[in-house]
Amino acid sequence: MKATILITGEKKENFLVKTISSCLKQNYYNYEIILLFSNLKNLNLLKKKFSKKIIFKKIFIKKNNPVKDQLFKISEGVKLATGKFIFLLDGDDQFKKNKL
Repeated sequence: MKATILITGEKKENFLVKTISSCLKQNYYNYEIILLFSNLKNLNLLKKKFSKKIIFKKIFIKKNNPVKDQLFKISEGVKLATGKFIFLLDGDDQFKKNKL
């Protein structure tokens, strides 16, 4: 069964390389990674490093409340997700190898 990892990356630029790398080291291989963001300062670096491995989804609507903004990004990510199981990951968190 396929899994989807949704990462919200707003204001987490310094951590995203480690976060994405931890997802790519999973023992389970049938998954997709979707990075949701409004604005990332290091977007070009991330695309260069991970463009073939993850889906980048820019969210053009920005909510004034940080919690509502994150929930909105997650709801947009769920619409894109093709996995049966969805895992949420904040941009400054990391998965252990056997998380999936």
